[in-house]
Amino acid sequence: MNGIILGKKLKEARLARKMTQSDVVGGYITRNMLSQIESGAAFPSIRTLEYLSGVLEVPMSELVTQTNTENAEPAAQSVLDELIRGKEAYKNGDFEQAVNILSAYLEESNPIYDESAAIIYHARTELIKKYEEDGDAEAVNREKKAAASLEGKGVYL
Repeated sequence: MNGIILGKKLKEARLARKMTQSDVVGGYITRNMLSQIESGAAFPSIRTLEYLSGVLEVPMSELVTQTNTENAEPAAQSVLDELIRGKEAYKNGDFEQAVNILSAYLEESNPIYDESAAIIYHARTELIKKYEEDGDAEAVNREKKAAASLEGKGVYL
């Protein structure tokens, strides 16, 4: 999702509720951070997006649903839906599926970049354990290299 579009949706929701930035932020984030998010200069974390969604009484899915600019129809799945799918795959022990789902969001411009990088990293560490048990040295090396490439990426690693 484009940060400018997300920021615009948040600002429109805030103005529709006749709220100032100070009204929205409360003690959760700074007014300056909200201003950066609304202008598209910063992406909120999922927790911040959940908070803003609650304060503005707008479903998160509505905020993060991408639209196709040619026909203005909603995309098949929102970015948030993909994050949820990736998290569920991880929780269910389907680490390869979690990696496959979330790998498409490993661009810093994606609003779920930080969360995707963290889940993929942890999924890869679980795959390393599995491949070590199986004695698959090639797969272990491949996963270690892929996991190492994620170290230091995003705010959670």
